[in-house]
Amino acid sequence: MRWPRMNVRRWAVVVAFVAAWLAFVARAERLRGMAVDHMRQTQQGPAAQNTASSDTKARAAWHLKMASDYNIEADFVEAFQVAVLLTLVVLGIVVAVRDGRRVPDAPSRQKDPAH
Repeated sequence: MRWPRMNVRRWAVVVAFVAAWLAFVARAERLRGMAVDHMRQTQQGPAAQNTASSDTKARAAWHLKMASDYNIEADFVEAFQVAVLLTLVVLGIVVAVRDGRRVPDAPSRQKDPAH
C-alpha cells in the first residue's frame, strides 16, 4: 500500500488538528504549572508552621483548593488532547486505506509532441 498524496485540503486538515493538539498540550502545561505554584504557596511561609494564624491557614487552604482545581482541569484538558491525537491517527488510517483501494487513473494516450 502506498501513502496517499497530500493535497491542499488534506494539509489544511492536518495542520488544523496538529494546531488543536498543540493548543491542548500548551494549556495542560500552563495549568500544571499554576497548580505547582499554588502548592508551593501552600508549603511556604507561616502557613506551613503550626503557629500560623487563622488568616494564613485560610490562605493556605485556598491555595490547596486552587492547586487541586487546576490539576483536575489539566486532567480534562489532557483527556481532550488524547482524543484529538487519536482522531488524527484514525483519520490518517482511513485516508490511507481509502486511497489504497482507489483504482489508479489510466495513463493518458496523448502522443509526445517531439515525435
